[in-house]
Amino acid sequence: MGAVANGCVLDAIGALLAAHPDGAQALDAEQHTPLHSAACNGQSLDVVEALLKAFPAGAAAVDAEGNTPLHFAAACRASPAVVRALIAAHPEAAKLRGKMGRLPLSLALLCEAPPAAIEAIVEAFPAAVRDPCVTADYRNHGHGVPRDM
Repeated sequence: MGAVANGCVLDAIGALLAAHPDGAQALDAEQHTPLHSAACNGQSLDVVEALLKAFPAGAAAVDAEGNTPLHFAAACRASPAVVRALIAAHPEAAKLRGKMGRLPLSLALLCEAPPAAIEAIVEAFPAAVRDPCVTADYRNHGHGVPRDM
């Protein structure tokens, strides 16, 4: 967990996974897996893929607030390649609501994720563009009150 959170390179993370394969399934106090951390800490696609290989179900892991690694990737402006890898591993994550009922698309828009990452999330769940939370966040930058009120 610490190696991923602190940006260690693939060689170091690979060595740790080789020594302790179950480390990819570790949970911190907020129920975050190393994949949650990698998705939010700018880790490379190689590191994300290594974690997915070690723990494929990690892409579906939900933290204490209902967020998947895709939610973290969207909110932390992860690379489009990382977003696509997480969607490929668990496409349903694009439909799941996390903290405050937000979909990954809403978080990606709020946090100004790379356009290709936003496109990947929309492709995974096209109906999200019509979701009330996405519309509200787009209109008021997430403050929960429409601008025209």
